[in-house]
Amino acid sequence: MTPARWPAHLLLSGLAMVVAITALALAAEPQALQTPGAIVLPPAVAVLVALYAVVGVAALRHPGRGDAVGATFGLAAGAMWCVEIFGGGPARLSRPAEVAVGLTFSLAAVGFSVAAGPIAALRHRTWRAAVRAGTFAGLVSGVVVFVFGVGMTLLTLDLLGSRGDYQAQLARSQAPSMPAFLVQDILAATCAHLVINAVLGLGGAGLATLRSAATSVTTRRRPSAE
Repeated sequence: MTPARWPAHLLLSGLAMVVAITALALAAEPQALQTPGAIVLPPAVAVLVALYAVVGVAALRHPGRGDAVGATFGLAAGAMWCVEIFGGGPARLSRPAEVAVGLTFSLAAVGFSVAAGPIAALRHRTWRAAVRAGTFAGLVSGVVVFVFGVGMTLLTLDLLGSRGDYQAQLARSQAPSMPAFLVQDILAATCAHLVINAVLGLGGAGLATLRSAATSVTTRRRPSAE
């Protein structure tokens, strides 16, 4: 069966949305770049988008087994992260509920990210499929989190600004305004997710590859042992 190209299209479309929503956020709140350290955010996003795009274009030209599994798990992991982010922000849950939702859904997101590689290895019987699946799981979930997180923040600035914890953070941040602080904060957080989610996906792929290598060594040694 010919490997699907939709995972590459999904990733590249998501990257276009990342660029668009970053530009929208900075146009809406240009003071966000006046927050200490925020000046590095645009180039950081640009570098990460470029790296993601290299993977997306390569996969579009040469799709492979594992891409679809990875993209599917990436969408699921991204959805879990989105629930965690919403629960810790505009949902305004009680503190115990916020902690419970955050822990539950962040663990679920990590689980989906790490599981993509091993599942692809079991399905396709090749370490290359595990690596591709892990890569797509991390990259797709990172893009989902970025687009959702920044979009959610822009739509709920007033609600988020009324939270006592954000008001305390604003007082320590030297940001010029609450909206500027919130935009800078979510851009930094979602930019970090572009890295963290990729590492999680590749970590799962690495585990699958090591297991495959160990199994191969054991299989080759077995006849001589007999």
